[in-house]
Amino acid sequence: DQDFALFVYNGTASAPTPDFSISASPASRTVTQGGSTSYTATIASSNGFSSATTLSVSGLPSGASASFSPNPVTPPAGGSAGSTLSVTTAASTPAGSYTLTVTGTSGSLSFAGSVHSP
Repeated sequence: DQDFALFVYNGTASAPTPDFSISASPASRTVTQGGSTSYTATIASSNGFSSATTLSVSGLPSGASASFSPNPVTPPAGGSAGSTLSVTTAASTPAGSYTLTVTGTSGSLSFAGSVHSP
């Protein structure tokens, strides 16, 4: 016996679109003028994403510089990969609290996370 029926016409089953997320840690660090510190930026794959992701940072105060190693980062499908963000300040860098925005871009995908330097 069958009390119901299901019929699909011209339907397709497609895989979810590959995607990624970005996070940065620790959430906050203190840097003295003329000093340096580092954070870890992590790219996590979802839905089979495994493409090179270029990292950038914004929000640096004057006299500060930053670099990522490695850059770009390519996470394995279903996994994650990290990069070290090194931030260096000059003796002339204004004291204060800053929010740094870490952005990962791969093709048309772009996501951001933030860290703080009190």
